[in-house]
Amino acid sequence: WSLRTADSGTARNINSIACFKGKIIAGADDGEIIIAEEKGPGIKIKLPLKGNIVSLSAGAPECYGVTDKGEIIHSADGITWDILDFNQVYSGYYKQCFFKRILASENSIVVTGVRDDGSPVPLFLAYGNAWTEWNLFYTDDEGAPGFL
Repeated sequence: WSLRTADSGTARNINSIACFKGKIIAGADDGEIIIAEEKGPGIKIKLPLKGNIVSLSAGAPECYGVTDKGEIIHSADGITWDILDFNQVYSGYYKQCFFKRILASENSIVVTGVRDDGSPVPLFLAYGNAWTEWNLFYTDDEGAPGFL
């Protein structure tokens, strides 16, 4: 491996980078995606997002990302992106979420963040499109309940 400096072609903060199908994809503030090219500044795509892209993860079939305003993005090719506004779609089912990280694998996706009251929220998606919130409560050795 040899490292070299590359011009991103953006003045925005780059918050996350993922390797996807042989491409380097960067997520930046103001909904900007940068796809690194071998030479030149790369391809810039401006997504119509409310938030900043704060995390990317490349599972085998698709690349996923999240924003700090509760949006989840995904792409099969790195160029065309679908946007899910989690807070809008699941209003009334979940409290408002502000995402921090995403991890995508071949079979599942985990998203972490905080709710509008500051409490942590982990969400899990496996084989489909129904999100499940993980319970962060536990019982210690003396039987007392606790919160992670």
